Amino acid sequence: LRDPARALSFVRRALERAGAPNPVYLHTLGSAQVLLGRRAEAIQALEQALALLPATATGPALGIRRQIETDLARLKGPTATPVR
Repeated sequence: LRDPARALSFVRRALERAGAPNPVYLHTLGSAQVLLGRRAEAIQALEQALALLPATATGPALGIRRQIETDLARLKGPTATPVR
């Protein structure tokens, strides 16, 4: 949160090295993008992260899915608020 540009750099590297899309990394990517004013890119990253998590997720996957859904609703809503 203190340096979203730096966070963006780190998360992009993490995504490259992961070998496969990772919903947690994509959530971090979206969060950094929104803090940098890249709303459309943030929405795209969050939607991609959400698509990787099954609707029937349980445990930690359910928690991250709910957080992504909340963040997307905030970004897409009429009074869009930043993802934190």
